[in-house]
Formats: sequence, C-alpha cells, structure tokens
Amino acid sequence: MAMLQVKLGAALEDRESALKRVGLERDVAMAKGELGGAVAGKEEADRQIEISEVEMRKLRGDLSRALGKNEAYEQRCEELEAELKEHRDELMMAKKNAMRIGTQGRKMEAERRALEARLAASEERAEASAAACSQCEEKLRAAEASARRMERELKTECERHGRDGADLLAANQEIEALRKENDRVVEECRDLRHFEAGRNKTIFEQKTANARLVVQLGQAKSAIEKLQEELRVAKRGEKEMQAVLHALRRDVKSCGWEPAKMDALLKQTKEEFNMDYARAKNERLEKERAQMKQEIKVLKGELTKAKGVQA
Repeated sequence: MAMLQVKLGAALEDRESALKRVGLERDVAMAKGELGGAVAGKEEADRQIEISEVEMRKLRGDLSRALGKNEAYEQRCEELEAELKEHRDELMMAKKNAMRIGTQGRKMEAERRALEARLAASEERAEASAAACSQCEEKLRAAEASARRMERELKTECERHGRDGADLLAANQEIEALRKENDRVVEECRDLRHFEAGRNKTIFEQKTANARLVVQLGQAKSAIEKLQEELRVAKRGEKEMQAVLHALRRDVKSCGWEPAKMDALLKQTKEEFNMDYARAKNERLEKERAQMKQEIKVLKGELTKAKGVQA
C-alpha cells in the first residue's frame, strides 16, 4: 500500500511535470510566434524608418533649395528696389530738367516779346528817319531851286546894273558859298539815305532773326510738351512697376516658399521687361534732354546775335 502510494505520488508528479512541460512548450511556441511577429514588425519599422529617412533627406534638399531660392528672390527684390530708387532719382532729375527747360522757354518767350517790342520801336524810328530824310530831300530841292534862282537873279542884276569887277567877284563868292551849302545839304541827304538803307537792312535782319527765333521757340515748346508726355508715361510705368513689385512680394509670401509655386510665379512676373522698358525710356529722355540743351544753346546764340545787331 505504501508502495502504491509512492508510485501514485510519483505518477502524479510525473503527470504534473508533463503538464508543466506541455505548458512550457506551448508558452515557448507562443513566445516564438510573438518573437517572429516582433521581428517582422521590427523589419517593417526599419523599412518605414529608411523610407522616412529618404523622405527626410528629400525634404531637407527641397528646403535647402527653397531657402536658396528665397535668398535669390530677396536679393532680386533688393536689386529691384535699388533699380527702382535709381529710376525714381532719374525721373526726378528729368522732371527738374523739364521744369528748367520750361522756365528757360518762358524766359525766351519774354525775351522774344521784348525783342519784338524793340523791333517795333526800331521800325518806328526808321519810319521817323525816313520821314526826316524825305523832309531833308524836300528842303534840298527847295534850296537848290532857291540857289539857282538867286544865281540867275544875281547874274541878271549884275548884267543890268553893270557892276564892276569887285561887285561881280563878291557876287560870285556868294554864289560859290551857296553852292558849297548846297553840296553840304546834298551830302547830308546822301548820308541819310545810306543810314536809312542800313537801318532797313538791320530791320530786315532783326525780322529774319525774330522769325527764326519764333520757329525755334515753337520747336522748343513742342519738345518740352513731348518731354512732359514722356515723364507722364514714365510715372505710369513707375507706378506699374511698384504694383508688380508689391504683388510679387505678396504672392511669394502667400505661396509659403514652395519651389514649384515660386517657379510658376517667376514665369508670370514681368519685372525684367518693365525695367528694360523703363531703362529704354530713360535713355530716350536723356537723348531728348541733350537735344533740348543744344537747341537752347543755339537759341541763346541767336538771341545774342539779335541783340548785337540791334545794338
């Protein structure tokens, strides 16, 4: 009985040991399955990490390119601002030149009016000189007629009264004195005629210079009006360029520094065309300003010449 109990206890112990071994084997199998799943999950996680690292490197490259383009855009904006400031300064200079040209044009207009007034006064003086010359000629003709009449009367008187040689000599001397006076009056009339001819020539030259001055002044006014129109167009171009620059900054900020949007936005902008157009306009303004300076110089020379002729 005791042996049976011992065997039964041993059998129970063996049974418990077998059950424990089966449980352990099941736990080991489950642990192996879980370990295999964990390994597969680790491999998937490693693959996802590698993909994430590739995407991260790509994103870092995109970010670096975007930052580089951002710096390029900021540098371009600074260049545009500098060019805009330079263009604005040039426009201010052109505006000052236009104002100075307008002032010179008004001054030339006043000088032309003064020249016309002096020319009218010269014409009046010439007419007065012509009238005086006509009066002198009439006096000359009257003096010549009077001298001839007196000569005839003296000769008749000498012949009739039979005056002696002394009286005849005195009469001849008086006649000679009258002839000299007549010659002097004739010479004065000739001088007056020469003076009148010179005065007429001077008046003609003044009229010609005045007409030429009027034509050149009209050309200067037309050039000033054209320059003012160019200034108005340049101002409109400057406003358009400022609007484009403002829109460029706003759009670049709104696109979030994304390279694709930046490239598309860069293709749509026309700031380079506007700058080239404004630069061409500025060069044209400079050429017209130089031409206006040359025309003003010529006009000043004509005015100086006209003043010298009048003097």
